[in-house]
Amino acid sequence: MRRIQVVILMLAVHLIAILVGPGLASSAVTSFTDETVFQGNATAPIVATFEGHSFGATTAFSEGGISFASHPPLDNLFIVDGTATNIHPTPTSKGLTGDGDDDIDMTFPDGTHAVGFNEITNSFAAPVVTLFDSNGAELASFTLTQGVNTSGFVGFVSDTPIAKVRWLATSGNLENTMIDNVRFGSTFAPAYAATWGRIKGIYR
Repeated sequence: MRRIQVVILMLAVHLIAILVGPGLASSAVTSFTDETVFQGNATAPIVATFEGHSFGATTAFSEGGISFASHPPLDNLFIVDGTATNIHPTPTSKGLTGDGDDDIDMTFPDGTHAVGFNEITNSFAAPVVTLFDSNGAELASFTLTQGVNTSGFVGFVSDTPIAKVRWLATSGNLENTMIDNVRFGSTFAPAYAATWGRIKGIYR
């Protein structure tokens, strides 16, 4: 009788998990500033390097499945390279900034759970990276902790799909920041899979 009850419980948990899915787990976002550690927690290859774009002003565009646009009402995306004089340290490859204020939206395909990119800060207050879900609700907001005028990396893994990321710098009109080598992917394992396996392990 007890085995029958256990089987019924297992089936019920599995059915509920299928119907509700990842909603069983609360939303959580983990941030990374170490590129190697991020890559160890996410399958997220680099898909946008901007190397195929010409130096200078550009309208909104897509690369590697990601859409890049200035955050409204701005319309000032700008591709820079190693000749840039308003980014410190000087870029070693092409990257994306703004012609004036640096306020950039990156929109990702459905099912994106991991996002990361290289960046360069300016000499003002640290840039802020904000993540949004598909309904436009904020998932997390992260203020960079690296020093001024330094190159670095920032990445995120979220159990709720990431639909959009906003890069907002302070005083980009006086000194630009930059983003480069943008990557995305999926690494999230739904909570119900772990629950199902744990029940089977206990009562096998």
